[in-house]
Amino acid sequence: MSTNGVNASYPVSLASNSSGECGLLCSGFEWVVNHNYPTVEEPGQILFRIYDRSGKRLTSDTLNGDGNYYATKPPYVSRAFDFGTSLIAKDSQFILALSIDRGKSLFQEYQPFKRQFFNELRSFSTSKSDTTLSQQDKLFSGHLALWDTTLIEVGRYIDSGYYVEWFNLAGDSLRQGLISPSTGIDSIYALAADNDGSVYLAATLPTDIEWRNTSLLHVSPSGKLLWQRTFDGLGSGDDIPVKLIVDHGFAYVLVQSADTNGNDWVLLKYDSTGKQLFRLRYDGAGHGDDVPRDFAIGSGGAIYVVGGSTNAKGVQQFTVVKYVDSVLAAIEPTAPIARTIDAHLSSNPWSTTTTLEIRKSPASRVTVRVLDLLGREYLNRTTTSNAVSLNSSQFPRGFYTIAIEDASGSRKLVKFIRE
Repeated sequence: MSTNGVNASYPVSLASNSSGECGLLCSGFEWVVNHNYPTVEEPGQILFRIYDRSGKRLTSDTLNGDGNYYATKPPYVSRAFDFGTSLIAKDSQFILALSIDRGKSLFQEYQPFKRQFFNELRSFSTSKSDTTLSQQDKLFSGHLALWDTTLIEVGRYIDSGYYVEWFNLAGDSLRQGLISPSTGIDSIYALAADNDGSVYLAATLPTDIEWRNTSLLHVSPSGKLLWQRTFDGLGSGDDIPVKLIVDHGFAYVLVQSADTNGNDWVLLKYDSTGKQLFRLRYDGAGHGDDVPRDFAIGSGGAIYVVGGSTNAKGVQQFTVVKYVDSVLAAIEPTAPIARTIDAHLSSNPWSTTTTLEIRKSPASRVTVRVLDLLGREYLNRTTTSNAVSLNSSQFPRGFYTIAIEDASGSRKLVKFIRE
């Protein structure tokens, strides 16, 4: 009984830390053709590498669970599902979200849908040591986001739907929110954090008469679902989110959207209340498939989208499209200002008191203003202190923005929720 196998790895995520090192996370699959086994292509290993500034490889780690890849008796179902899903950098560390099959009670009686996964966050420092941060039986680790010194993960439990969990950088769980199955979503594709600690999730929503639509969900810092919005494109096929970015309180979603002539790309913008502010559809010259891959927001409100676009000869070419968001252009200076101040709240959200902790030169004077979503001012104070106490009696329940500015024009915005 001979086996011909092929191993392959594909990149999942790339990130650079404060030491100038580059981390590369790859997931792989094992493709086996055997006289007694069916042809199988399944996730099989995790590869993580770190490179220095010159491109020299510093370390390479292959991470596998304890599960066996293939069953030894009929129906020969592939067993192991080890894969990496997300990678971010914080200071000198790389933090990964991994799904590792520990092989515990897996496929009991060879029932192919009875799976158990072991989800964990793994932190790789510059010394290349790793520490397990979270260990729970969850189905699929998901995506990671960073908000100040808080790590946010979205993933899925085996039987009870999706969760959002907030951690400190030591790996201690701070709180968790569950996404109700009533939202109808079947897969989460992207996660992004806002300045107030709330998160946006880009997911897919299956329908009865079409395939899948894009669904955008906004979850509060306490884990409560604030709203859900659905995007249904021009065609009757899939509308799949590709990437999500939150900038200055606005959510931007790039979608691969089925049109009557194939796929186009669509860029959506929403405000913090869920109102759709624009919908930009790109249909290339050939009116064939236009497949988005990525997008980024630059200075002066510039938004760059990259992907493949079918030309008049039916050939798909690499394409870059630039948009300018006039709202962001008015908010962001075209030349970035060096930041000399930073700030965060001791607790957020809060219901009694919290402290605004300001990092600045000890004697420098700053102006602290607190405004609600309608622009009404609740506090305007000039101080040299590095700590400002906020009491619940000053603010009705709701969402607020704190603007801290010094004499040089350096500015820091902090959003909070008064519960």
